[in-house]
Amino acid sequence: MEGTLAAEGRKIEVEKAVERAATVAQDVMSRVATGAAEQAGDLAKQVQRLATDTDRHVEEYTGKSSAAWMNDASRLIKKHPWQAVALGALLLYVLGKLRA
Repeated sequence: MEGTLAAEGRKIEVEKAVERAATVAQDVMSRVATGAAEQAGDLAKQVQRLATDTDRHVEEYTGKSSAAWMNDASRLIKKHPWQAVALGALLLYVLGKLRA
């Protein structure tokens, strides 16, 4: 009888320890998720700022926005698809040689 009570007492202590560990783990995961969400938000803001700056620089240097350049490139690719593929392959080849 005494052994059974001791075993029950240890079981209850183990269950309480498991509950505390689960609570701590849940708290840690919540903090990690909050931190990750904040960092993702900051990163998104930085990327947006970089994209805006890049678009502004492209327009300053060329007189055309990046959207206009993309439209021109899209029309060129539709009009001359094989030449566009060849140009892409040539650019990849040259960049590969430059890196080697």
